[in-house]
Formats: sequence, structure tokens, C-alpha cells
Amino acid sequence: MIKKYDVFLQEKISHNNFFLFYGQNQGRIEECVNYVKEDIKKKDPHTYFTYIYSDDLKIKSFRQVLAENSQDDIFGNKCCIIFSLTEIRQLNEIQKALKEKNLKFNSIIFKTTKLPKKNLFRIFFERSQNKTCVPCYEETLIEKKILIRNYFLNEHIKISENQINYFSSNFSNDRLEIIN
Repeated sequence: MIKKYDVFLQEKISHNNFFLFYGQNQGRIEECVNYVKEDIKKKDPHTYFTYIYSDDLKIKSFRQVLAENSQDDIFGNKCCIIFSLTEIRQLNEIQKALKEKNLKFNSIIFKTTKLPKKNLFRIFFERSQNKTCVPCYEETLIEKKILIRNYFLNEHIKISENQINYFSSNFSNDRLEIIN
């Protein structure tokens, strides 16, 4: 199921345990991941997070990574895997594994760059009722102005509308870069 970024951050996370965050805006992707992580920690404080990158999937298959992380650790802590994927061709193997009925896992989060509309992995998440997909597009000019204004307000720094306009027109459209 596909959700808008703003709507996703306002809702309670359902029982979905598979998430796909994709797009050019790494700042939005990181906010979504942190939102899910906080929710998982509230539900089960003993959950730990493992980060897997595209290079790791060159050494081990997706199924091997799942097998290694599917068991609770010796203290009964559950694992949530966060995949940071840069290579789209790896998504086909992952999609096949996710289609299996016997796949039981606490939570899996996928972060990836821009995915074409016809990408099968993206379509798989968008059409599924029990998986969440959030596209993270670039910030609009209005969103950049709001971010900048809120930042200066939180820091108790007075700033004119002209200065906000100047910053918003010169900053990139990535949330993470704007905040930094």
C-alpha cells in the first residue's frame, strides 16, 4: 500500500512489518526510518536493528541474511533489518523471497534511491495490502521555507522573509541537506 510522506508520519503504524522508502530525498527517507524505529521500540523495547547494505548482498544472499537474523538473540531480543540498497537488480531476488508465505520476520525496512514507475519491486509494495511504501520526493519551495523558518524559530533567531526566500532558493531540495 502506498502512502504519502506527510500522511505516513501522522498515522499510527499498522501491523505492517515490511516498509519501502524510496526516492531522491534522503532526509525524508531517514525521517521515515526513524519514525518506524521509534514505533517498533515503543512496542518492543528489546528490538535491535541491523543495517545491511548493497555490498553485503554481494557476499551473502537475501535469504542468508534473513536466516542469520530471523532468530531472537540469546536475551530474547528481536531483530529488525534495515536494507540500504543502491543496486536495483538486487530487488528481484528480494521480491521473490518476500512473496513466500512462510516468511516470518519481525520487521524489514528497505531504503533505496529513486525507483522507476514500472519497477516490479515498487509495484509489489504498492499493490500489497500488508506492506507499506512511501515515496520520498524532493522538498518543494514552500516546504523548504517552512523547514528554514521552523529551524530559526526553534533556535530563537530572528530572520526576515527575504532571508528565508534567499535560503530556500539557494538550498538543495533534500531535507537532510537543508537541516544540516
